[in-house]
Amino acid sequence: MSTTLGGVNLGGLTDYLYFFADGSKDANWQSASKGHIGDVAVNGVIADERSSGSFDFTGKIVTNDSNVGGWQRILDNNATTASVELNQTGTIDQLKDDLDSAFDQINALDPTPGFESVSAQSLDGLNTQNGIAE
Repeated sequence: MSTTLGGVNLGGLTDYLYFFADGSKDANWQSASKGHIGDVAVNGVIADERSSGSFDFTGKIVTNDSNVGGWQRILDNNATTASVELNQTGTIDQLKDDLDSAFDQINALDPTPGFESVSAQSLDGLNTQNGIAE
């Protein structure tokens, strides 16, 4: 299914709670919440999947790999509510294309009227959520 939000076609990305397009440094899926409900897609060929916690999960993990690495623990902890689809190369390739396309569409959007002359540099220091002007 293809979804368009704010004029940006997101393709099939909205069919998933999470899409881990890379994760090669660390795809550490943990949770401080009561759990997650929804399907998850991961480029498992390059992702370093691990989980150091235990949480509820209801959904399906879709990967282009032949296993889910450390995420197997998530499946094992939720044997009646979680499943996996392995070797789904076409699905992961399509989601990567959808993500790249979404960013291309976003980057091509016209600026909000009145903000055409705002440079990226002029925005430096405006994010102070963590107490640091970034």
